[in-house]
Amino acid sequence: WDGSGTYRYSHVSGMLWSTKTFLYGTFEAKIYIPKGYGMWPAFWLFGANDERFGEIDIFEYYGHNHRFTYNTHAGKDYGHNLYGKCNGIRLKRLEDSSHYYRVDWRKKWIKYYIDNRLVGIRSGKHLDIPMNLVISSGIKDIDLDRSNKDLPNTMNVCRIKYYY
Repeated sequence: WDGSGTYRYSHVSGMLWSTKTFLYGTFEAKIYIPKGYGMWPAFWLFGANDERFGEIDIFEYYGHNHRFTYNTHAGKDYGHNLYGKCNGIRLKRLEDSSHYYRVDWRKKWIKYYIDNRLVGIRSGKHLDIPMNLVISSGIKDIDLDRSNKDLPNTMNVCRIKYYY
């Protein structure tokens, strides 16, 4: 806050949002996730219309506790977690190099992969609405003083691929 009614930050986060929507398919990206407290990179699908909502988190990574998660959400309630939640897998050295993150989304199931290794399966039930592909590099405001010690930082996306 600079007193003029404007907030000024020394760092920003970014988001890529597809203009095209998708209904099923395989989504893959080679990503180098940022290392550090407060970093919150994600690769996901999001869909919403007047009556329905769906989200497939191909991954979210919480830098403050080094946890990788994948989730599915559906229903009118934005945060409703219909199919259970991955509470976080601790993966050693995930931040040390680029990895391939992939989801195979079909009508009956969703399969999650890291470097072509299956890490989870969820039901595809109720996730039958078109979705946008999103890649984001967020900064979680858990403890900004501590987070600032790991900033600036960069998330590198080397390749994004879709096929059906």
